[in-house]
Amino acid sequence: MRVQHVLLLLTFAGCSTDHYPSRPGGFGPPGGGPDPTDAGGSDVDSGGTPVDGGLVDASVTGDGPLRSVTGTVCRIEDLRDPTACIEQPAGVGIQVLGSDISAVSTDCGAFELLLDGSVANGTVHLVVGFESADYHLSLVSITVDDTGATGVSATAVLETTFSDLTAALGVAQPDGTGTIALHLEEAGAPAVGSIIEPPAGSLEAPRYDTGDPLDWQPDTGTSDAGAVLVFGVAEASDAVINVAGLQGGILTIVGIQVVGNTLTFVRATVPPPT
Repeated sequence: MRVQHVLLLLTFAGCSTDHYPSRPGGFGPPGGGPDPTDAGGSDVDSGGTPVDGGLVDASVTGDGPLRSVTGTVCRIEDLRDPTACIEQPAGVGIQVLGSDISAVSTDCGAFELLLDGSVANGTVHLVVGFESADYHLSLVSITVDDTGATGVSATAVLETTFSDLTAALGVAQPDGTGTIALHLEEAGAPAVGSIIEPPAGSLEAPRYDTGDPLDWQPDTGTSDAGAVLVFGVAEASDAVINVAGLQGGILTIVGIQVVGNTLTFVRATVPPPT
């Protein structure tokens, strides 16, 4: 069994301006080094090593006592494809979870956060849609080094997009619980036929993708998008999801951050069977 500490999904989006250009991410640590997916069955340190969960390849930037985090907001409408940006909007708030540090996106969705000593290096969670009435809160994570991070692209979802989805599914999202959008890959493609065991205490059964962005079915396994939604997840800093791949690969995803009334994006790779 492979165990992964997951960085929550960050989508990549280009921008017509050069304020804070995003660059395509990849699996494995920024700047090269060993691929954490080769770590066998041992735990992987999520504090400094992005695992398969991150599309962002965030690297350090800038000098001085304040660490600069720069990036772009990416609004999506289809939760089956969190990389498909509809727009890169201005006026979207981004806050560092657990702190008072925040920023508002400007032209082409660009934003900059200045981290002080109250924010430790390692995994930093960003709340997207902070104090933005039109947006359902979403959660993404980055890896921060001594001087910050760049190339961050943060996934944003309108409240109407989320409410249309829950209405279509007939799902109640109890106040104070969160939602996880999990995207699985296997052998370099979306993991079709995967089944998950949701975090303990989840109030709804997992819903798997179909050919319709508003149709997610229980008990079917993942379809062409390799995507799963879990509603009614209790708040946690270390939620766990177990995955069984169609080809026999087994994966345990650990360290998932869940916040009430917030949509957490996660991506992971199902290993080959052993």
